[in-house]
Amino acid sequence: MRKECRNHVYIVIFILITLCAVAAGGCGGSGGGEKLYVMGGMHGDLADELNEICDVESYDGLSADAPLIISREDGFSTDENTAAVVRKFLDAGMSVGLEHADEREINDFLDTLGLKGDFVMPSGNSYVEYYGVKILSGDIFSYVMLNDDESLPELLNEFPDEIVSGDLLVSQDKTPPWQPVVTSGDETVSFDHPSLDSKPTANELSMAKDIVNWMNGSARQAKEAADGKASVQRALNSAASGTNDLTQVSRMYEKTYNASQWNNTFEITVDVYACHTYNEADKQDSDWFFIKQKGQLNPSANYSNKDHHRTTTAVIQNYMVEYGFDNWMVNKDNAVNNSVVLKESKPDTTVGSSGFSSGISFSLGGSVGFSGLSGTGGISAGVSYSTSESQTVPDCQVQNESKGSSNNITQQNAKWKYTFSRPLLKGGPYFAACNDFYDAPLASRSLFQPVNQWAWTVGPNERDKIKGFKFKFRWMTGYSYSAGYAWWIKVAGEEHHNNAAQEREFYVSLEDIMPPLIAANNLDFSQAAGYKKLELGTFRDWTAESSESWCTLSRAAGTKEDADQGIYVDVSQNTTGVNREATITLKTKDGKGSSTVRVFQSRY
Repeated sequence: MRKECRNHVYIVIFILITLCAVAAGGCGGSGGGEKLYVMGGMHGDLADELNEICDVESYDGLSADAPLIISREDGFSTDENTAAVVRKFLDAGMSVGLEHADEREINDFLDTLGLKGDFVMPSGNSYVEYYGVKILSGDIFSYVMLNDDESLPELLNEFPDEIVSGDLLVSQDKTPPWQPVVTSGDETVSFDHPSLDSKPTANELSMAKDIVNWMNGSARQAKEAADGKASVQRALNSAASGTNDLTQVSRMYEKTYNASQWNNTFEITVDVYACHTYNEADKQDSDWFFIKQKGQLNPSANYSNKDHHRTTTAVIQNYMVEYGFDNWMVNKDNAVNNSVVLKESKPDTTVGSSGFSSGISFSLGGSVGFSGLSGTGGISAGVSYSTSESQTVPDCQVQNESKGSSNNITQQNAKWKYTFSRPLLKGGPYFAACNDFYDAPLASRSLFQPVNQWAWTVGPNERDKIKGFKFKFRWMTGYSYSAGYAWWIKVAGEEHHNNAAQEREFYVSLEDIMPPLIAANNLDFSQAAGYKKLELGTFRDWTAESSESWCTLSRAAGTKEDADQGIYVDVSQNTTGVNREATITLKTKDGKGSSTVRVFQSRY
């Protein structure tokens, strides 16, 4: 009997130990999900949620096989030891992020890594929940999760003059219709509005999952980027030939802002490609920036459609009335630059159509330079940029408001507004009752993925001025009450209101992706002595210098007029028994442009 009791005790102890282990979730009290290294201790608004869904481990100083978060409650400065750790993670294709960081901490972090410390805090925020960066196949990706505590939406309760019904803008009667109405004799019918749902709250678990999804998307993103670029880059390294796809040979800069608010998901991603033309017909060297702006916008967590109850109206709320995007180039003093030229912007305005396209296409001839996949300059005999995005979205009106006018000056901004139809009533007339609503248009209550695309060209007099571009993202929700009937007569009309709105301003730096003012491609040689022509792209006076005595140049300087003659590179026979490399440093004499060329010579 005692043995049996003892066995029961052992079983109970075993169960308790097992439950404790499960509750702890392994190392660091984690949730047993994706592995996450932490340097310091997470303390921000999402700390609990990240610990819940990740297998959190204190960084051991050795591994780089999972994302890394750096977080210190007493403030953060990136020293060289920390920077060395971060570079190891980035070289391994892993993301590195700061948790609960302010603008100074983020820029200090970027500067120490050799990236431009040019982050500007979005409007209304003093800190972000997360700032992450990763470099995949030469492309730079960053992710910003805003906090939703500081900049709150504006409550409107507006009764707009115009509403969207179907594909047309129609006037709305602003006379309050919801008073008791005499129908016959002394009889009256009174209709009541139900109360609206309370203000939505933030879903911090969802926000943490968004961060984790981005951190752990590296393998897929790296493969997609590398597969397409590898073959093209090999061709470019051997010789400049033909017209090449800019998206395949150039470094891409991608910045994602997560501005989710009140349990609405608002994620905006900006992709930027850039190149420089050296021999345009007008003999001007110009910069080109091709930009794709993608939205992942979803208010579905808050949307509701409540049917009427006799003389209580139906109410439908928290559908989207509109989304807005406005983008403009800014100088280093943050002033708007309207001297750049907006060449094309898509999608076009569409009224009464359920489909729209945002594709743009350009071909640039002559010598074209770009920020190469290794971060150095590259050159091609022409490039092309072509992309197409088509959508079918019923009950959505697209307004392209680009290149508007202000103070008699044509703006060079890329701007769109997406407006959705208001919900439509069904049924009626009734003896003494209210209508119900059909659901609001699908895109206004679920995932909507607009894609805006445009191109800016920057002349030589503006290049030194520009810093990047800013954009505003605006959203506005609505709610509606249904109509009422008495004795089959419509005695109270429906109401459509604007409910809540917010406009946030963001900054996208272009300094990390500015195309080179002088560029050439890498050269490869076999063991034997030989020479090859280095095709040079520049429209400025220039110099060239080799780092090794076995690699010599036919000339060390030249002018913008003779740059198209190139430079001949001579290498002696490689008798070292090992592969060797030399670096050719190219500079413009005005000190504004530089790039490097790798010369590789095999031991075979």
